[in-house]
Amino acid sequence: MQSKKTNYVDVIIPFFTPPFIGGTETVIRSWEKHLIGDIREVKARFINVFQYKQDDFLENYRGSKISYGKLFSSQNLVKKMGLIYLIYHLSVTKADTIIVLSPKYIKLAFYIRKILKKKYKIISWMHFSLSRMFVNEREAFLLADYHFAISSGIKKQLQDFGVKSDKISVVYNPIKKVKKVVKVSARPRFLYVGRLEVKNQKNLNEMLKAIAEFKKSYNDVLLEIWGDGIEREKLERIVRKLKIEDNVVFKGRVSNPWEKISEGTALLLTSTFEGLPMSILEALSSGLPVISSDIETGPRDEINNENGKLYKLGDIHQLVNKMEFVYTNPQKYPRKGVKESITKFYEENYYYNIVNILKRVGS
Repeated sequence: MQSKKTNYVDVIIPFFTPPFIGGTETVIRSWEKHLIGDIREVKARFINVFQYKQDDFLENYRGSKISYGKLFSSQNLVKKMGLIYLIYHLSVTKADTIIVLSPKYIKLAFYIRKILKKKYKIISWMHFSLSRMFVNEREAFLLADYHFAISSGIKKQLQDFGVKSDKISVVYNPIKKVKKVVKVSARPRFLYVGRLEVKNQKNLNEMLKAIAEFKKSYNDVLLEIWGDGIEREKLERIVRKLKIEDNVVFKGRVSNPWEKISEGTALLLTSTFEGLPMSILEALSSGLPVISSDIETGPRDEINNENGKLYKLGDIHQLVNKMEFVYTNPQKYPRKGVKESITKFYEENYYYNIVNILKRVGS
């Protein structure tokens, strides 16, 4: 009986900046932990070409990886040398499949394959809204052999770019199933976990205005902001201007805020764009409902009638109404039901799907 062919996969880790705590980094570390071991049909390696001298965000993990460089602290030098290392690796690799997280690396892998007559397949795996980040890179996506879309919105964007539907699989992102349950708070207690930005992507100015409006009916409302960023002082000034100093607490950056969060009403997200927000999945896996802006990609794949609400971006009145509904109707969001509402995202189901797709694409 002929043994099954092993599909050797190289995942090219893109350029990240310390402290490596973003959602994409979290997903890559999860892949690195799970796509190794006894899966005979798929053997994944994680190719880290963009390394800082003092950092390796995979250093505490046990998976198969190839690390280049680690010579410089300068971002500029890390980028330049990383590109050289990537060209070298793509030229010598014997992998069956290359997974890349940037359209410029799709093009690089494609032309190296063409010039050197390599045999590998190219899979794109984007973690941001294409219409926001890669609108000028449409042609690059047509060079890939296959695409992982982390949301149905990104699949639609790929199709708008001209990619055929049968070349795309919506894979989402994985989340670990946890035993912890965030308890229902007696007072209206809302949470935000992530990078601090006044406007731009995270759009916390809108969240603070909603808290100020909500306070008119519920004077004891509390917003806990877990995270940090260069615009923290600007946000603190807005808090003072809105006279909600007693209602907003900046908790700062901690390695795992969900270990410290014990109770709450809902997670809030007022983003202007996302890929597939991991903060939403982290909240839901702990049983905490989520209220999020209904943007082009991401939240509508995660949030449903059992676990939260979506509101129209920019409509603060609608956001406040959704906040009041979730707070005054906790029975509609039983914590166990919220946890069970994201079964398809849990790691066991997620990696079963990923392995089957990789086997099919690489065959």
